[in-house]
Amino acid sequence: DLTKRLLNDEALIKNIINTFNNVAPGIIETLRFAVEAENYELAKEQAHSLKGSAATISANELERLAFELENYYINSEYDKAPECFQRLEKAYNKLQKEIF
Repeated sequence: DLTKRLLNDEALIKNIINTFNNVAPGIIETLRFAVEAENYELAKEQAHSLKGSAATISANELERLAFELENYYINSEYDKAPECFQRLEKAYNKLQKEIF
């Protein structure tokens, strides 16, 4: 849990969440483009970036789905990526509602 990892430092927590909120929308948008355009390398890179960002704020479901998506690209299982991205985007939207 983010609060526990950061020893209840509210200012640091707010800073990290604000950074996530500034960066994640661009990652999601680029990832959507890459999945739709079948740009596998870009999609893999963006999924990796999102995985790290999600881990930073302890967004476990989003991190898990980004990991899953990244691995579909690593393992050339491209046909599974669009459906996984849909689940990832739903998890991201749910997280956004929880953060705000």
